[in-house]
Amino acid sequence: MATDAAPLPVRDDRYDRAFELLLLCSRTRIAAGDDTRLRTLDPGDVDWARLVGLAAIHGTRPLVYRTLSTTCSHLVPSAVLQALRDQVIEIAGQNLFLMGELMDVLLALESERIHALPFKGPVLAVDAYGSVALREFRDLDIVVEKREIERVGEILHAGGYAELGTSPGGDEYSRVFTRNAAVVDLHWAFAGNRFFFRNDPKALWQRRVAIDVSGQRMSSLAPEDNLLLLCMHGAKHCWSRLAWVCDVAELITSHSNLDWVALVSRAKAFGAERMLYLGLYLAADLLGAQLPAEVHAHASQPSVAVLSGTVRSWMMQEIDGAAKPLERETFYVSMRERISDRARHLLAGIVRFALPTARDRRALPLPSPLWFVHLLTRPVRLVATYGNPAIVLKRLTGRL
Repeated sequence: MATDAAPLPVRDDRYDRAFELLLLCSRTRIAAGDDTRLRTLDPGDVDWARLVGLAAIHGTRPLVYRTLSTTCSHLVPSAVLQALRDQVIEIAGQNLFLMGELMDVLLALESERIHALPFKGPVLAVDAYGSVALREFRDLDIVVEKREIERVGEILHAGGYAELGTSPGGDEYSRVFTRNAAVVDLHWAFAGNRFFFRNDPKALWQRRVAIDVSGQRMSSLAPEDNLLLLCMHGAKHCWSRLAWVCDVAELITSHSNLDWVALVSRAKAFGAERMLYLGLYLAADLLGAQLPAEVHAHASQPSVAVLSGTVRSWMMQEIDGAAKPLERETFYVSMRERISDRARHLLAGIVRFALPTARDRRALPLPSPLWFVHLLTRPVRLVATYGNPAIVLKRLTGRL
């Protein structure tokens, strides 16, 4: 039977070693044993094209280039190092540009006495990585109190920013603005209602810390709030990029005096304890982050280890779990520890599966008066894509 499906890539040891080398290189500090492994690397054992591609997909090119160029540059093909160097120079230039834009926005908001906290972006790069050039980022995230959103929007408009829209998925928690190729994601929350997170910007402001960014003092999230947010963000996106694990690992490494009791307490309050432990486990397992013994013991529980194995498998196979509906919804149910949260995720997932999508409408264009027909054809498309709906439902509910 003829098929148009693309052939699967041929897997060999070089293919898998590229992923293992990516893990070794995607960190700012290399342990002695790993340093030896890099310095005795056999260049013929690595699929270098795949390594460069993985570094781009996972957003760790600055780290990979820095590690290779400082530990084993003589073993890396010159074309590979040059390609990475060119990309890293471009990333650094873009990061510096975005940092300037962030400072402009924060100064404008400060002049109007508006409390604004930047997170991720250049602030996290400096705080966790020690350099704005070592972390890839594409936009600027700022959190303010919801009651200030309209006022901040007016200030951004006055500064030449145009509004692009709201957070994706029809569940508003941020507004997006752009100017000069810079994108500002203005948050009053960190995820949609289906995640049930109720972060209080006022409490975040009270716990804020000062970060020195290129000689400028800038307010940012307390490291405990930052770490929890990073773990929640990674879980929301099914940890589809290694860069998000790097953020967790580097933040842990750069803050040796974290208040772990307060951190776990806040995670429990959000129903995000398993999300926190999954982020910590991934940082330790994939990137060698050092955790306190008690924290590591909690993070190593079987439910977390299984999720970590799923994430690692997705990364190795270059699968974006967040883009695959069934895998995503199953992951969402599994990553919550409270039965009530799992049930709410399950219900939200079933509703998302049941409602017609843009793909359904493209497959069967209909005039507006006949929109309801898509409600009838949607189950047929689901069966064609995922098979027996009873089996799909059993897979989802089996995680409760």
